[in-house]
Amino acid sequence: RRKRPARVDGYGDHDQVCAFANKLGRHNRVQGAIVGLLQDNHVWVRRTTVKELRTNDDDKSMKQADLAVELYGPEALTALLDIVVSHPTAASYVNKYGHSGDTSNIAASRKHSKYDPLIARHHLKFQLIACAIETYGAFGTEFTKMIKTIAGTIDKASDCFRPWHASTFEQDAYQRIGIALQRGIISDQLARAHARRTLAEHGALPSGCDSPLYEGLSA
Repeated sequence: RRKRPARVDGYGDHDQVCAFANKLGRHNRVQGAIVGLLQDNHVWVRRTTVKELRTNDDDKSMKQADLAVELYGPEALTALLDIVVSHPTAASYVNKYGHSGDTSNIAASRKHSKYDPLIARHHLKFQLIACAIETYGAFGTEFTKMIKTIAGTIDKASDCFRPWHASTFEQDAYQRIGIALQRGIISDQLARAHARRTLAEHGALPSGCDSPLYEGLSA
């Protein structure tokens, strides 16, 4: 009797949520795109670490620098940008995902629930902005608002020197950040596919990564 072939994780869902995935690779690509975008438009942005918000020294994400934008918005505040990339079909989101962008907004809300009390407790003088984006490309409401706010404060004359495919700051932002995210995802997918093949040859796939569901990527 012909044996049915093992299923393949064709959409790469496992790699997006696996504990052994390089999630910071996606984060850092998006962060780099934001830094380049703001610097090119003469917005004062810098990398910074707010020790009062570091709650777990063992968490690799806690060791990553955040971004601070000075003179943000009409009030000329200091904005702290916390970047988060979420995957809509992850177990923590799949039952709450109804429309494009829902996962980003949930992730942004979790960031505020975690850090807003710490900001108030330590009397920190900045505005936290959760720059949440989904792996499928949808920006969170707060992230979109930030882009619009910055677009309203930069010199409009600079639009004359933009390429035709990104004729405004907003178009440039969505394209740069979206492409950076996809490059981060693809880079991680390729690296993990190679690592899985190598580990499979030695029977050393981590628990949870040796399911027949993923055999198609390790063959």
